[in-house]
Amino acid sequence: MENILYYEKTLCDSSSEWIVLLHGLGGTLLSLKYQIREYSKYYNIIAIELPGHGHSVSEPPPKVYDLENVAAKVVDVMDECGVERAHFMAVSIGTMIAVGVAAFHPHRVISMVQGAGILRFEWQMRLFAHPAVWSSKIFSHYTVYNFFASFIFPGKKHAFARRIFIKGAAQMGCEAFCAWVLFMFGRGRRLRDFICRLNSLEKPIPQIYIMGEDDFLFRRSTPRLAGRIKGTETVVIEDAGHICNIERRKEFNRISLEFFQKNREQETV
Repeated sequence: MENILYYEKTLCDSSSEWIVLLHGLGGTLLSLKYQIREYSKYYNIIAIELPGHGHSVSEPPPKVYDLENVAAKVVDVMDECGVERAHFMAVSIGTMIAVGVAAFHPHRVISMVQGAGILRFEWQMRLFAHPAVWSSKIFSHYTVYNFFASFIFPGKKHAFARRIFIKGAAQMGCEAFCAWVLFMFGRGRRLRDFICRLNSLEKPIPQIYIMGEDDFLFRRSTPRLAGRIKGTETVVIEDAGHICNIERRKEFNRISLEFFQKNREQETV
C-alpha cells in the first residue's frame, strides 16, 4: 500500500487483542515508549507515527492536514496489519485523530484511552496559530516549537516531557509543522461534528480521558466537554502536566490497562 504511515508492531500473543498508539504534535514512537513497554505484556501493539513526524515523511505535506484523511491513514495501517478492531491509546493531538477514527470507522474501535485529551482550544492557544506559522518561516519551526513546548510544559517540573517532544520536533519539516498547527486551530474545530457522530452511535464507544492536574490549558475544558459524550469518563492524575503518560507513567498505565481490561472485546460484543 502506497504512502502508508510508519508503524512498529510489538506482539504479545496471537490470541491477544490489539492496541493502536498515537502520539502528539512533535512526538514520535519515543514518546510512547513507556506505554509500548507495559502494554505489550498483555496486548499486541501497533504504534504509529503521524504524517510529517518521525519516519512518516514519504510525501509532501498538504497546506493543512485533514482529520478525516489522517484517520483513514490510521485505518490503512490496521488493514495492512490485518487488524479488524483495536483499542486506541492516544496523546494530545493524537486524541483528535482517535476521535476521527471512531467517528468515521466506529466498527474498528473497541475502546479509547485519551491521554491529555483535546476537545477545545482555549483563546491562549488560538492566538498561537498564525504567528507560529509565519514566524516558523522567519526563524525555524524548531525555534517556534521550543517556545511552544515551554508554554505547554512550563518549568523544571515538566522538563523531561518537554525534552522528549522537542527532540521529536527536530525531525519535522517546516511545512509539516505549519500544516499541523493550522489543522489544530482551523479544521480541528470540526471536532464538535465528530462528537455528534459519536453520540449518534447506537452503541457508544467506551472512552476515558486521562488528564494531568497541572495541564492548565485543557484541564477544565476537556472534562467538561467529555461529559457530553456518551460512554465517556474522565480521570485526573495529580502532580502531572499535559503529557501525563510520560510524567506519571506508572499511574497512567495502571488506569489505562484497567480500562482496557474492563472493555475487552468479548465483553463489549
